[in-house]
Amino acid sequence: MAKHLPPASRRERVQQRVSKHRLSDLQQSLLQWLRAELRRRQRANDGAGVTFPEVVRALRADKASVTTSLRHLMRKGLVETALPRGSWVRHVSLTELGEAQARTLSHDARQQQYAEFDGGRKEMRRRRRAAERQGEKRRTPRRGTHRRPY
Repeated sequence: MAKHLPPASRRERVQQRVSKHRLSDLQQSLLQWLRAELRRRQRANDGAGVTFPEVVRALRADKASVTTSLRHLMRKGLVETALPRGSWVRHVSLTELGEAQARTLSHDARQQQYAEFDGGRKEMRRRRRAAERQGEKRRTPRRGTHRRPY
């Protein structure tokens, strides 16, 4: 017989991981660009946030898709917007969680580039060794120097 399960309200919920977010390519590039731009502006002591039109121009995407991506990132708590006093344009900035996620994305991208680079080097080494082996097979030993294995 099947066991009777308690109602959904009394069941223990499995805690989900919150560290990894599913992000589209546009959202990932938006986070990485925002992180780099905000760091650049912080070094230059230039303003607190990036304006929305600057984000659209920098990503070279249409306004609607950038708006949608920003809204998704805001719902996930990665990005926040502010409307400064007397301004018509919203400013976009990263939250602490968004900063950590952007750092993770840039680290993962760097690791992938290193892996591809290293994989390319390994492939080159493999081809070079194969060519050397082919060269060894083509060479004929001098008379009298060739020894038999027994």
